[in-house]
Amino acid sequence: MSAREEMLAGIRAALGPGAQALDPPPRRYRAAGAVAPSVDLFCERVSDYEATVHRVADPDELAAALAAACAARGSTRILRAPGVDWAIEGAAVSPDSP
Repeated sequence: MSAREEMLAGIRAALGPGAQALDPPPRRYRAAGAVAPSVDLFCERVSDYEATVHRVADPDELAAALAAACAARGSTRILRAPGVDWAIEGAAVSPDSP
């Protein structure tokens, strides 16, 4: 008997005869291309801070969406995450740092 099996046998013995095997937990995997629930949750939560969320369906639309957001705010400078390379028309893009 392995250490794992021994430990599980001890747990089963401690729980008594009424504790039988439980149904496996449901697996709710998202389909390819589906929006992750965490994205929806993020959008919902930042709305509590009166943030505006702009979502794009295609990553190729991101630069245009960022340029439009900068133009609407009159922003000419934007910070980006390290390791990402954006070129945004009408704005100077600089990497953020810790």
